[in-house]
Amino acid sequence: MSQAIRSQGTLFKRANGVGVFTELEEASDIKLAGISVSSIDVTHLASTSKEFIAGLRDNGTCEITCNFTNGTVQALMRADMNTGVTSTYQVIILGPGSSTTTFEFDGFLTKYDGPQAKVDGKLEIQITIKITGDLSITTV
Repeated sequence: MSQAIRSQGTLFKRANGVGVFTELEEASDIKLAGISVSSIDVTHLASTSKEFIAGLRDNGTCEITCNFTNGTVQALMRADMNTGVTSTYQVIILGPGSSTTTFEFDGFLTKYDGPQAKVDGKLEIQITIKITGDLSITTV
């Protein structure tokens, strides 16, 4: 039997003070992307092949698509984009039973795209946050 976890109910939140987080309105797609580790070339004259050691981890980005509502958190994030503020964010995944997994990180917006209007469509925005520092993952 599969151990897959449904994505329905996943939340994206922005910190609004110490320990206080508010949900981003109507997120429809949340993606943690581009986590990588640099490789440091340590090849020397006695090496018979290229040699590397692991460098620092880059925790990548968080990409979010939302229905445009012009809600409070959408407006705060637009203001963050304009001022270059670093904030704390959470992605909360509701797991099986009563378990939840929380990804928490600091970051700053590198993109706030939209709203985009289409014939017979809805208004959407796309937000990209560059993660700075560590990404903590807790399950309770």
